[in-house]
Amino acid sequence: MAGLIKNQILKHLSKFAKNVSSDSINVSTLKGEGELTNLELNEIVLTDLLELPTWLRITRAVVNRVNLKIHWTKLKNVPILVSLDEVQVDMETCSELRSQASSSVLPSYSSGGRYGFSDKVIDGMTVTVNSVLITFRSHAFHATFQLSRIVLDSKNPIWQKGDLRTTRLKDVDRGELLIFKELSWQTLRVEARSTQDKALTPLRLITNQARCRITIKKKLADCSVVGCRLVLLMDDLLWVLTDSQLTAAFHFVDSLSDLVRQATQQSQKTKAVRKLESLPEFQAQKAQQARGSASQQSRAANVGSSGGRSQATQSSIPKAFNKYDVPETSYHFYSERIDLHFCDDPGPGRSSHPDLSAGAALQVAICQLEMDFYPYHLAAGDRGHWVKYCVDCGPSSWAQAALAQFKTLLTDALNSSRSTHTPLSRAPPHTRHETSHQTQGGRTGPGPGEGGGTTQSSPLKCVVATQLRKLMSSCLVLRVNDFCVYRVSTSKRKQAPKEFISGDKDRFKLPTQMASLHLEFTMYYYPANPNFPVPPPKLYLQLNPVQVTFDPLSILWLNSFARSLQRAIVTEPSPSSYLDVHLEAIMPRIIIDGVGEHSNQRDRPHAMHIQATRLILSNVRQADPTLPGSLASLANSLEAAQQGELFFASTFPTSSEDFQPICHKFVKHAIAEDNVRNPPVIDSTLYEAINNMNRDALWIQARDILFLHFEPLWVEFFGVPAARNRPVPFVDAFPLSLWIYVKPKSSLLVASRKPGVGSCEEKDKRSHKHQLRNSHAEDLSQDLNSFSEKDKVVHSSGSGECGEGSRPEAATHIFAHTPSLVSAQLNHYQYLFLMRQLDVITELTSYLTYDTINILTHPNMAGVALTQENLGDTLVVSAVVPQVDVSLVMPPPHTSKDFMAGDMESFLPDSSSTADLHDLGSPSCEVRNSASEHSIVQKAGETDACSITSDITKSYSVDQLTSPQPVPVSTSITRQPSSTANGNISQPPVSQHSPASTGKQQSPSATVKHAASRQLSSSLTNLPRSIRSSQILDTDPSHINGPMMQLNLHDNLNAGISSMRKGLTSGFTNLMSTIESAVKTSPEDMSDTLSVRSDLSSDSDNFIVVNIDSERTDSGLGDALFRVGNKPPPSSIELASEVFEEPTPSEISDVTSSFRRKDTISVVTFKMSRMQIVQESRGYESTIKVQCCHLVCEECNTMGYDEFQTKFSSRSRGWSDSLASTDPCCLKIRLDTHAEPISPGAEEPRGISGAPLPMLIRPFLNAQVADLNMSLLMSTITGLIDLIEDEIIPQPLQMEVLVERVGLQLMEDRIPANITSPGSVPTQVWLPKLVVKRDSDGIFTLLPQREETSEGQSIKDERDKLQEELKQLREQLAQVQEDNCSLMATLAKLQEDQSCKGFSLPKLPLP
Repeated sequence: MAGLIKNQILKHLSKFAKNVSSDSINVSTLKGEGELTNLELNEIVLTDLLELPTWLRITRAVVNRVNLKIHWTKLKNVPILVSLDEVQVDMETCSELRSQASSSVLPSYSSGGRYGFSDKVIDGMTVTVNSVLITFRSHAFHATFQLSRIVLDSKNPIWQKGDLRTTRLKDVDRGELLIFKELSWQTLRVEARSTQDKALTPLRLITNQARCRITIKKKLADCSVVGCRLVLLMDDLLWVLTDSQLTAAFHFVDSLSDLVRQATQQSQKTKAVRKLESLPEFQAQKAQQARGSASQQSRAANVGSSGGRSQATQSSIPKAFNKYDVPETSYHFYSERIDLHFCDDPGPGRSSHPDLSAGAALQVAICQLEMDFYPYHLAAGDRGHWVKYCVDCGPSSWAQAALAQFKTLLTDALNSSRSTHTPLSRAPPHTRHETSHQTQGGRTGPGPGEGGGTTQSSPLKCVVATQLRKLMSSCLVLRVNDFCVYRVSTSKRKQAPKEFISGDKDRFKLPTQMASLHLEFTMYYYPANPNFPVPPPKLYLQLNPVQVTFDPLSILWLNSFARSLQRAIVTEPSPSSYLDVHLEAIMPRIIIDGVGEHSNQRDRPHAMHIQATRLILSNVRQADPTLPGSLASLANSLEAAQQGELFFASTFPTSSEDFQPICHKFVKHAIAEDNVRNPPVIDSTLYEAINNMNRDALWIQARDILFLHFEPLWVEFFGVPAARNRPVPFVDAFPLSLWIYVKPKSSLLVASRKPGVGSCEEKDKRSHKHQLRNSHAEDLSQDLNSFSEKDKVVHSSGSGECGEGSRPEAATHIFAHTPSLVSAQLNHYQYLFLMRQLDVITELTSYLTYDTINILTHPNMAGVALTQENLGDTLVVSAVVPQVDVSLVMPPPHTSKDFMAGDMESFLPDSSSTADLHDLGSPSCEVRNSASEHSIVQKAGETDACSITSDITKSYSVDQLTSPQPVPVSTSITRQPSSTANGNISQPPVSQHSPASTGKQQSPSATVKHAASRQLSSSLTNLPRSIRSSQILDTDPSHINGPMMQLNLHDNLNAGISSMRKGLTSGFTNLMSTIESAVKTSPEDMSDTLSVRSDLSSDSDNFIVVNIDSERTDSGLGDALFRVGNKPPPSSIELASEVFEEPTPSEISDVTSSFRRKDTISVVTFKMSRMQIVQESRGYESTIKVQCCHLVCEECNTMGYDEFQTKFSSRSRGWSDSLASTDPCCLKIRLDTHAEPISPGAEEPRGISGAPLPMLIRPFLNAQVADLNMSLLMSTITGLIDLIEDEIIPQPLQMEVLVERVGLQLMEDRIPANITSPGSVPTQVWLPKLVVKRDSDGIFTLLPQREETSEGQSIKDERDKLQEELKQLREQLAQVQEDNCSLMATLAKLQEDQSCKGFSLPKLPLP
């Protein structure tokens, strides 16, 4: 009996093992036990059985002992137990891919037919292994994997142990079966060593207990596997990595990338066809096409045949099967917490900063990391069955919109014979191809290029629909519930680690299950890999509230760490891949902490926050021309730049050695001249055209320009003790768009200052008007063509050949544009905060530049050393701003009685210029010229109350910020403008504009900044709009143009109080009641509000997605699938507390109603229109150029603080470019920064942190001011002097300022020292031409500018020409001398050779 059983075992075992004999098998039949020793497995069969990737094969597999235990009487309930002692497996990579096993081969243990008893027994086996050693070999590295205590067990659907019959789910109607298996191990140890570079540190990883949950879906008919879901659950992971280990890991991955890519393409040809047929959605599509009476009858027959089963069983089994079904194959990874510690190796790769030179480490904590991979997903299929996936999230909607746009583009390409490049303006995808014309009889008509689109619509739509129905995608989804990147830790930092980059969900009380990071990477393909157009790969990233804390040491360490990796990894520029990138961040903010402690300064902020409602980063142009990021928006930005002079001028502040401010790539991109390839032109029949199209035929538009958009951006100060730690506004909210272009390494220009270096652009531009599809696009094309002409004029310097004398372009170009007013306010202590941050940035940039140059050019480091000219560290940032208003807040010149009383606490007159806020919104200021203590100018009309809105809707709409309402204006600081009766809160006499009409959405009340954030989670899905209450005042319009509007500063100083009171008394009462009703807000309203700004666009409600649970029939499947035991869900990452704590929203709402500021301030506002800014950097050298066309100054020497904040918050509403009607002026500034090496023995310059600077920074300021008339109060001048006074003695700034045709009117408003003073007379100053110079010692020199005659100018030009010729002659002389030396060396060598042969050449005299 035992021999017969051994023979049967040998018969089946010989298929899997080699050299098996009966002596190695011990069997106890009655006990159900057996043992095998020294078993050597067949590596070929084992490779096919495990379905390993085709780039990997097993070369050896040995098992020293195998024990089997079979319960003969309980085979249905108790699984067979197989125990293995030690398993050793050797693997290696294949030089060429293996041929895949035939899909028709069934497992050897299969009964050969339907799923039967033997299949149940085998599928229910339990396998335990004491240890497994896997050795992996490739040409680049060798790796070992050691696993201990491995258990493969059967589980029930909720992943618990139970009866063997509960570990399977069977649906007879479907003919499918689900099997649940769990593979667990106790420890895993991984070690990989490089075989090419022995100096690289081995890569090591040790993990704790892990488990792999596998759900297998089989067919009952033939036992074939239909699908599989594999979930890998890891315990908490801690991994320490150095830069050399990361370098080794990159080399390991890079060595396998080509093989993996080829294997993926091979599997798409074979497996994807089989997977597509098994997808329920594809089967439903086929069934819909083949639906008929026969199918209905067969379905009815099937239902009738199963009538023997009970109705309860019929209803319960499908429900359970649907709940745990595996619609498609997927792979998942989950870890509750991963801690990564990155350390830098000793050597020249470290930063030169004294605090980092001894080494540092960076910790990254990731909480609840989930990775999902769906390799065979139908592109147009539903994602509702994806595990823990939110179908309504941003990436899902973006993918659907991109797929619809691709379908439209494909239909356009097949339905048109003309070039279909992306125009500046195009209709939305859903408005196109709505009308289709059917072909008679379904016959195939002529091609699009032959007979038009009428007869071609039916086969065209059929072909497109058929192909897109088979389009599949491979999607990788990564979700992180919470994360934190801590600041670098050094030997000098002894305090607890603080956050550097972290999630900010707790600030808004968002649901804990909402992911802080959601990333999707999708690639498209067709089964069997047909050559047909597919959408490009797409990378989507959504970030929910994230905060970044500005930390110079962390930035320096990251830069040096990344540069060291770049030096070791990047050997040659890799070809750029075509990839669609779209990133969206909700409520990001940057926190900049103050420098030092200043407990005695109540107005000194502790931190500055730069915030935005939404941030969008994308390299895909929007099809709708009205949206930001479209080609039309880029054209509008270039058109705004075209109106300025700075970007095209060749005179001051521009120099011939400067970079081109706006690179020509932006212009070519706006008119679609930089396309990657030409659009397909169809000149044949439809099916011939389809056969000739490649998979990347529609990858037309360039993807190398990034678009960054803020909706909107604002800046606030935090931690002001006098404001009770509530936010103090700095910069009001405004939208900002940035266009970024980084040149590839192969096309980088050397940042040379020689005039002959530059890029050669095409001289002849073809007309682009025929490419534009509407009149608006034609106008933009004309503007861009003129822009291009200006660009070519700047590029050429009089020479006939292209490229001669052209200005070079930098490696990175950034073009910024905002269509709105940029409004800011600043006091003395905020100015000191900014000055200290400027010192920090100066030190930071110095070390960043030094570390970058030192690491990339160091000759003794691994990798290729770059020359300093090829570093690609040149940068140009250009910005266009229509108007900038800066309000400088100062103490009042005279203290009044109510300045010291009426507030919550006493304030010293000189302790604060702004301390407490009544309005915490985004204030914008409107001020006026007046010498009276509380002079108020009234305008009749309706008054808008301060709006109350939620934290998500705290800012202006796009229409408000970009579409100002035209209003009548009159300008001049000395000529008071008359206000218009537009029905808003009264504006000061000098206002250049009036707020928007009452129909506009008004800015919310500033008192609700950061209020009621705890209610955000319950109101995110139904965001409220701002509630606006307006009061209509029936005021006589005669008050508007009354005598009060004619008041100016001179009249106020010389006229009596009674004369001024006549114009103010009539409307004073109504105005005060209006302001009182506008600034008051009920505590009930404030308790339900927040302070987050939003653009209030149509899609703003979808910015934060709260409901991330998959609403499907198997609710709870994701929780059960990823839950391990009864462990509670992990808590969020604990972050170190700040030096100061932000108040909670409830605290703000409790004190807002009673906390009001009633002291007075003095305000001066400088309004600058048509601002153009250019910043250039070359290594240590940098240049900042600023130019504006209009400058207006408005003053108010006494004003209520709350009144100022109310007017500041309404400044941006209804803004219009009214300064364009004022007299233009010329204000040009150029700030050059040069670096000088520190001479030996000289004192080392030190930064703000006390660290010695690597280079000596020398700034020099050049400015020109012309055609400017300004009127200033003497109190304003003295206040400005006090405001800009620094707390430390700075180094003198060298400068040279040219003043031309500048008039100043200085008016004395201070209290005279003598009681007998009759009053002051305004002082008039006229400066026709003056030069102001300042040297390094701080000495000012005033010089008259001499007028240069034409003869003197010609002499100067002749001198410059002679100097240039002399320079060229010297270069030629040096070249001749070099050639002469070379010839003499050659001659000497010839003489030596001839002398060796026995004769000598005649001696020639040497020069």
